[in-house]
Amino acid sequence: MAAFGYLAIIGGTYYFVAKSSFSYIPGYYLSEVHRYTSLLAVGVGVLLFLLTSFTDPGTVKAENVSQYISAYPYNDVVYSEKECSTCKIPK
Repeated sequence: MAAFGYLAIIGGTYYFVAKSSFSYIPGYYLSEVHRYTSLLAVGVGVLLFLLTSFTDPGTVKAENVSQYISAYPYNDVVYSEKECSTCKIPK
């Protein structure tokens, strides 16, 4: 439900920005292409938001934990090697 609220905010904001500023495009400093690239930029942002919102991030299990540990090694500053007390797999 929050995703639809976010999309409504982005869509409404783009509408008001476009309505108030598109009368100045094309202008002395901006060409006509800026009307279309702004829509493209908002569209790419919305697409990436939807992909990250609705794509399954996966589950870390005992079978694949070594794959994640090798991809994201411990830095001993923020993350140090620990074991999950429930699952008994490395955090």
